[in-house]
Amino acid sequence: MKELITVLLFCLSESTAQESLTARPDQLGVNTVLVIPSQAIDEYPVWSTDSQWIGAMVDGRWVKVELSRLELQAAKWHGSPIAAAKRPSLVPLPGAELKQWQQRATHGEREVKLPRGGSIQLRQHNLSTVLRVTDSKGKSRTVWATELENCGELSLSPDVHFVAYICELNGLIVSDVHSLLYSPAR
Repeated sequence: MKELITVLLFCLSESTAQESLTARPDQLGVNTVLVIPSQAIDEYPVWSTDSQWIGAMVDGRWVKVELSRLELQAAKWHGSPIAAAKRPSLVPLPGAELKQWQQRATHGEREVKLPRGGSIQLRQHNLSTVLRVTDSKGKSRTVWATELENCGELSLSPDVHFVAYICELNGLIVSDVHSLLYSPAR
């Protein structure tokens, strides 16, 4: 466990969000990060145009987080290993910047379509949520399912490397799109 935390912290000291959040996910068994732990997140997440920041409405105010500066720790979510931000630095997201980010957003309450084909879906099943992915060839599979937790408000990063979504009991989560599509289900 100590080694995993050390490796995660090393991976997140890299200079870009892409390097930070996708460095060796298959080797670590981690393709998902709890970025903002909060049950008070409303509306869909928004991405900066360069995919380096993510914004969310927390307790009625818009804030943003620089992904390359996250300090992570190992965590479990519904029995699966993920990384969780220790103390995410929430910076106010000015209205003009928010509007710019929203204009370029690719989002959906339950599904986002990928530019090269395929999709990512968060389907409700009774009081739970199921994450289903479909690759560009039309092959679908279930990646995970929650127990008594609703997740939704998918938002695809402009560089199409990440998908963000909100899980009501946990907060803002970001997953690596490639890993979701091509890694074995948990």
